[in-house]
Amino acid sequence: LGVDIRKIFVNKKENNQLFRKFYYNVFVNKVVLLCYYTTVFYEPLYKTCLMKDQPSTNYQQSFTPADLAPLSLSPKGFYKALMFFKRNSRCFAGSLLMLMSSEKFKRKNRGFAFFLFAFSLLSTSVTTAQQSQRLTSNWQFLKGDLGGIWEAVRPAKEGSPEEVPLWSNVTLPHSVNAFDAVDPDVNYYQGPSWYKTALEIKNPYEKGRTLLHFEGAGQKTEVYVYTTKVGEHVGGYDEFTIDITDAVEAFQKTEVYQKQFKGKVPVSIRTDNSRDLELIPSDLSDFNLYGGIYRYLNLVYVPQLSIEKVFALAEVDKEGKKGNVHVSTRLYNPLQHANAQVIVRLLDPSGKLLKEEKKQLTDLKGKIDVSEFAIKAPQLWSTDKPVLYTVETIVTTAAGTHKEVSKIGFRHFVFIKKGPFHLNGKRLLLRGTHRHEDHAGVAAAMTGEMMRDEMVAMKEMGVNFIRLGHYQQSRHILALCDSLGILVWEEIPWCRGGLGGDIYKEQARRMLTNMIEQHYNHPSVIIWGLGNENDWPNDFPE
Repeated sequence: LGVDIRKIFVNKKENNQLFRKFYYNVFVNKVVLLCYYTTVFYEPLYKTCLMKDQPSTNYQQSFTPADLAPLSLSPKGFYKALMFFKRNSRCFAGSLLMLMSSEKFKRKNRGFAFFLFAFSLLSTSVTTAQQSQRLTSNWQFLKGDLGGIWEAVRPAKEGSPEEVPLWSNVTLPHSVNAFDAVDPDVNYYQGPSWYKTALEIKNPYEKGRTLLHFEGAGQKTEVYVYTTKVGEHVGGYDEFTIDITDAVEAFQKTEVYQKQFKGKVPVSIRTDNSRDLELIPSDLSDFNLYGGIYRYLNLVYVPQLSIEKVFALAEVDKEGKKGNVHVSTRLYNPLQHANAQVIVRLLDPSGKLLKEEKKQLTDLKGKIDVSEFAIKAPQLWSTDKPVLYTVETIVTTAAGTHKEVSKIGFRHFVFIKKGPFHLNGKRLLLRGTHRHEDHAGVAAAMTGEMMRDEMVAMKEMGVNFIRLGHYQQSRHILALCDSLGILVWEEIPWCRGGLGGDIYKEQARRMLTNMIEQHYNHPSVIIWGLGNENDWPNDFPE
């Protein structure tokens, strides 16, 4: 986006005139600027700014000189211009840095540019810390099991027997089987492993909730705060969240919080990819069942009442003339608030507000219908032009405000019986491939940059359809498919092995529910799958 911005200012006259007005108006409207940073940038910027591994959802969008014209207008126009930067740049500070590289701008406005750049960095770092933090560094890893959780947290001097077992330093995402799974002469490691770190917890919300959001860990996960087990999950591919609030508050009252851990909270995580006949996927599957925290892990702060999930269903008729968006939500309400206000906004692909609805909620249980919008002749999402709309859902109580942003697309598709596939009323030849979440040297622990490079390469070679096999894949892959225009078939890991007992079946149902709910809003998804090669009954007697 910064390169696109630079291209605008090839005309030196226009550049000089525009930035003189810009320079003047920023100071005239400094109050507007401060209001902008304290209100607009308060949302979790990690989704669009600091988390560079996340894909852009505006794959084909670029700036034009007209987009920057409001910079020379009134305070209202200046505010709108800043909103434009906020919507379309992955980092406002990054855009300013690229603008500063213009020779004309560098000579005329260098001091001001560095002031604004530094101020934007300060604002993003503060507000991001208040909302969410991706936990990638300062982790220690143990390949093997502990005798108990105490071995992960007991005080130990360097060189003492208490230091055993020995831990190694790693960064997340991390797979236990980065190398041994591709060795043809040995069995790859299948068993428990441990990760530990110490977190500085500063929740900005009064009585807010502190959460650990796992984007994926394999295959069974247990989470501890100091010596207290706070949650567990079975399933290596669906996302899950653990609320650590109560355990953190209890630990912060102990003597060791300051004395041993210097004001930080110890978190230990046990992952286990041991062989288990009552677990899906089966070890007979034609892929490896990796262990480890091999997708991103996030520390998230939310108010007492927050949004757990937004379901935004975008529909359009075959002719593309009538569109409809139905929005419902499910709230996380552990303190049992009785009522709340919800605001739902629909924005077009350029960020223009199309619809808005406010509603008072008095029943906060279960799935709540919050709005429905009718749209005439919406811009259609397709594999050639993957146009995305935005749904903003904001829930407010006296305890605070929580906002979720969802990308949606309007498309109509049909598989004609004994005929071709149609997208938006036109025949489309599906040219596809198959993908496993796997990469040399890291196994399943792919970074967002690796995923983006892979998916862009697929798009460039002509792919418009992909089967994500044989399990729910990273949220970043789905976002890339949305923005690149790649249709998706996604399935749960009921793969080979036959059909197990009640525990087996319950996990399959739960993973199917989680996959559909967690990827519900993605316009790229056209098929949900139950599994792969399920006629291999060798895990159980026939």
